[in-house]
Amino acid sequence: MEKGELGEVLDLGCFKSFYSQSHLYNPLLFKDGKQKNIKITPIELNDGEMKFVQDLEKYLANNQSDDFLKNTEIFLLRNKSKSGVGFFEEGGFYPDFILWILKGDKQYITFIDPKGILLLNPKTDSKINFYQTIKKKEKKLNDKNIILNSFIISNTEFSKYKNKWDKNNDNLKDELEDKNVLFQEYQTYIEKMFCKIQDS
Repeated sequence: MEKGELGEVLDLGCFKSFYSQSHLYNPLLFKDGKQKNIKITPIELNDGEMKFVQDLEKYLANNQSDDFLKNTEIFLLRNKSKSGVGFFEEGGFYPDFILWILKGDKQYITFIDPKGILLLNPKTDSKINFYQTIKKKEKKLNDKNIILNSFIISNTEFSKYKNKWDKNNDNLKDELEDKNVLFQEYQTYIEKMFCKIQDS
């Protein structure tokens, strides 16, 4: 790394590097949570975060002819934990990624947090309900060309989440998607995210 000879991909099992077309800096680094001897700054990606970046890359590569994605500039930035962009009214919430889409005069700024959500109450948790908070901030900006959104990308399987919080609610997945909580286990989650961004 010091010699600048790190290739496109380095895979040592517990440690990986990879490049992203949309990320503002490269390489992105992944470290297995069990590996304690390697320290990385800015913080490394975990499994769910790495999957999100890879799924986003695939989606963008496979949908270049999509009307919304045409003539856009798209940037992804790994937010710095506890010192990057944070929202203190939510107990110091620092979403893991900021997705910035420039299309004509419009700027779509989206805060994305891939995470396990098993312990987050679907009705009262401030991170799950952050989709509302960010829209209040958008309204205060009073600029029709800046659109703010927030998404939780759950790496917790939906069935496990449902069993813990609301076994009998057949509409729980739809209710969570209405709150911009999307589940990584479903291949369409990136597509759903972009549909919600462009409709907002």
